[in-house]
Amino acid sequence: MVDWIVSLGAWNWFILAVLLFLLEVLAPGVFMLWLGLSALIVGIFTLDKPIVDGTGAVRIDDTIWRVSGPDCPAGSRVRVAGADGANLRVEAV
Repeated sequence: MVDWIVSLGAWNWFILAVLLFLLEVLAPGVFMLWLGLSALIVGIFTLDKPIVDGTGAVRIDDTIWRVSGPDCPAGSRVRVAGADGANLRVEAV
């Protein structure tokens, strides 16, 4: 079962977002809303500017984050592996 969930890729984040939104409707309190929005954003996390020589940028909503990782073209799907202050370390998916 776990292998099947992992094989869904970005879809598992969209499914989690929907489940959290449903929980928010059933038990309002605005807490699950923010978790659902973050799951939705993570599901569509792609590079805004290419990673060249180890640095690039990604746009999340109205904020641009500096990222470091292996060279990737713009539009590539990446996964956040860690954070160093305001710099996100990413790896290609």
